[in-house]
Amino acid sequence: MKKTIVTACALFVAVGAFAQGQVLFKTRVTPAGTPTSVDAPVFLADGVTKATGPTYVAQLLGGPSAANLTPVGTPVPFTSTPAALAGYITTGGSVTVASATPGGAASVQMVAWNVTLFPTAAAADAAGQLGKSLVINLTATGNDAGTPPSTPVNLVGLAGFNIPGGGGPVIPEPSTLALAFAGGVGLLAYRRRK
Repeated sequence: MKKTIVTACALFVAVGAFAQGQVLFKTRVTPAGTPTSVDAPVFLADGVTKATGPTYVAQLLGGPSAANLTPVGTPVPFTSTPAALAGYITTGGSVTVASATPGGAASVQMVAWNVTLFPTAAAADAAGQLGKSLVINLTATGNDAGTPPSTPVNLVGLAGFNIPGGGGPVIPEPSTLALAFAGGVGLLAYRRRK
């Protein structure tokens, strides 16, 4: 009997040691206004155009505190259809924050970049093209150890942000084009006078 109890205790400790905190990597969770809702769209540099499709990806950074954030999960592309969900991550699923205590607190941050120009978040960051959310501190994460909360928790408190530069080509303003055109016409007129 004593041997069975010792074995059972060792098994529970081993299972608990492999359990980690889990979060749900979705940036839109409804209904809006509820304590667990999330509404955090990601925009390009103009603040109007939303990041969509496989060109732009996002990844979570997580850890036991804001000072110890490391990449968790894999980069996930932004949703492109339906149009109402553009700029959101809707397929991220459950992500494990390995360094967080199961069911305990964790800090997370979302980063996003143009993956066609920069293959990694580090490359985008080095070029100044990595968008970053504010760090949010979750009081409890989900866990797979069977103690509440046993399901991944939403990223409550996550706010939308912009990807600097948008990672796309620079398109001159119409006034710049008009000025260049006027200068070209002026040069042609000057040339004809000579």
